[in-house]
Amino acid sequence: MTLSSEQAELARAKVARAGLAERVDIELLDYRRVQGSYDAVVSVEMIEAVGHEYLPTYYRTLHDRLAPGGRAALQAILMPHERMLATLGTFTWIHKYIFPGGFLPSPELLAGTAAEVGSPSRTRSPSVSTTPRRCACGTRPSGRRPGTAGAARLR
Repeated sequence: MTLSSEQAELARAKVARAGLAERVDIELLDYRRVQGSYDAVVSVEMIEAVGHEYLPTYYRTLHDRLAPGGRAALQAILMPHERMLATLGTFTWIHKYIFPGGFLPSPELLAGTAAEVGSPSRTRSPSVSTTPRRCACGTRPSGRRPGTAGAARLR
């Protein structure tokens, strides 16, 4: 789901080209209005737009929408916890031009919020400097496929 009609259109086209239109739904919808349950949820750079105030609501929604045994993978731009705390309540260039109303969370905050809603999590935080190299070759140095980097898995 997305709030961007352009993003939804592009995603639908890519899903169709991959031959997965019967298995993947793309909806123009606010995450708080989602109904039903899902085996898997992938969230890419959504947390930054959700904002600090609504982070518990976002995690609770993910938790409540996952079917038993379901998994969620969250990809986010993170910052060190001390820096995140220092910038909460401030208005910076990032807030003005990149994430209006949003914020950059820390791994500690995400793990704590997941725990508050009853979802165990694992956080992986790769260095930005190594991400292009891992993605370019299609696997991580460990041999695992990319896609879990920077992800927090719920349940």
